Amino acid sequence: MAFKKHSQENNKNLPALNEIEVRLKSTKKIFKNHQRAKAKGTTNQKQMNPCIEQMYRMLVEQVKILCSSLPDKSDRVMIELDRQADPFDTSGIYCIMTPSIYLYLECDIKSNYRIEYHFHNCPIEKQVQEWINKLAIRAYSTDVVNQQDYPAFFNEVLRCQPERFIHLL
Repeated sequence: MAFKKHSQENNKNLPALNEIEVRLKSTKKIFKNHQRAKAKGTTNQKQMNPCIEQMYRMLVEQVKILCSSLPDKSDRVMIELDRQADPFDTSGIYCIMTPSIYLYLECDIKSNYRIEYHFHNCPIEKQVQEWINKLAIRAYSTDVVNQQDYPAFFNEVLRCQPERFIHLL
C-alpha cells in the first residue's frame, strides 16, 4: 500500500465516510464511562486512571517517534482518533492505528482504564514491548486480536475515516 493522498481519496468508502461524519456531528448526549469514573470511581480508580492515561499517551508518543523512522512510507501512515469526541462511543478514550500497530485506551463500565494493543508483522514491536514494560503498564493492558485479518481491517478503516484523522509520520 503506497500512501498517496490522491489515490487514497479516490479509494474512500463514501457511504461509510458520510455515516461517520454524521455521527461525529451528532449532539446526542450519552454518559461516558470515563466521566463516570471521574465522578463515581473508587479512590484507587481516581488515582490510577489518570496515571494509566498518562502512560498510554507516553507510549503513543514513543510509537510515533519509532514509526516516523521507518523507511517505508506506507508503514508510517497513522489513524489517530479521539474517542471521547465520538458521541456514540461510551468506553473509548483514544485510539491509534498503523498498518502494524493498534493501541486503544478505554474505560470499562466498572470505571477501570485499560489499554488494548495488537501487533501485526510490526517492525518496531520489540521496542514498543520494551516501552510497555518500562512504563509498567503490562498489568493494565491486553494484547487483543479483534480482527483476524488486521491488514484488511486497517485498510477499511483508512477508507472510512475522514482525512483529518489520517497522518503520515
